[in-house]
Amino acid sequence: MATIGSLVVEMVANTVRIRPSMTRIHARVVRRFGQDEPILFLEKSVWLASSPTSGTRLDLTKEGVPVPRQIVTVMLSPRPDRPGAEAPAMELHTEWEPRAAAEAPRTHGWRHRQLTVQG
Repeated sequence: MATIGSLVVEMVANTVRIRPSMTRIHARVVRRFGQDEPILFLEKSVWLASSPTSGTRLDLTKEGVPVPRQIVTVMLSPRPDRPGAEAPAMELHTEWEPRAAAEAPRTHGWRHRQLTVQG
C-alpha cells in the first residue's frame, strides 16, 4: 500500500485499487519575500486536507497569511522508514510577496529558512 497525495494505492489480489485517503497531508510551506537580493524565505510546517498542485491557490488564513497564495513549486519528500515519524510529505513554494510584508508572519510561527537562489 502507498499513499500518493490524497489517494491510497494498494494491490489486492493482483488488482490495483485506488481510493481516497482519510488522512491529511503534512507539508512544509516556503514563502519568498522580495524579488531582488536580499531575498528572505520563511517556512512553516502545516497539515492540509488534500495534496495541492502547482498553479493552485493555497488558503493559509489560519496560519496568518492574509490572502491565498499561488503555489509555484511542489516537491515530494521521501517518507521516513521509522514508524511514528512525521516528516512532511511535500514542500510547497509560494509566489513571491513584497519584502515589507515579511515581519507579520513571524508572529504566526513562520521561521527563517536559508535557501540559495540560482539564477
